[in-house]
Amino acid sequence: MVQPPLPETIMSIFALKTDADNPIQNLRESIALVTDDDGKPVAVSFSLNKGKGTGTQTVSLDDFDAFISVIQDFHDNGATEETAPVDKPASQVARETGAFKDGNLVFRTKDGKGSKPARIPEALVGEVLSVLNQASNELKNLV
Repeated sequence: MVQPPLPETIMSIFALKTDADNPIQNLRESIALVTDDDGKPVAVSFSLNKGKGTGTQTVSLDDFDAFISVIQDFHDNGATEETAPVDKPASQVARETGAFKDGNLVFRTKDGKGSKPARIPEALVGEVLSVLNQASNELKNLV
């Protein structure tokens, strides 16, 4: 079950307006907590891209900081695509599927048939990291 967007305390961080096709704006508009049937937060979902061939990325709260570290490592050291087995944490799937292709960092957070990749223009990876780190800090205050 996906809850509405994050509370005002988090959304106010993302008040800056950006271009409609910008993954940073898409991230700011789509980031949400995923809860279990009892209303307990269990994951974060977000979209970096819109349109055909794109999808929502979902990362468990326990894995969110590790996921951010993987994106940071891609930003700092590059990435090459490998095959990811099914049923692994999002951070590990991202590490194993991440690659720079055609000027974009491309990765998935889940594997298997129908999983859609996220694409971040190489020049925007640092700013996406900044938004993810801000969200992580706010989430720690909520849970």
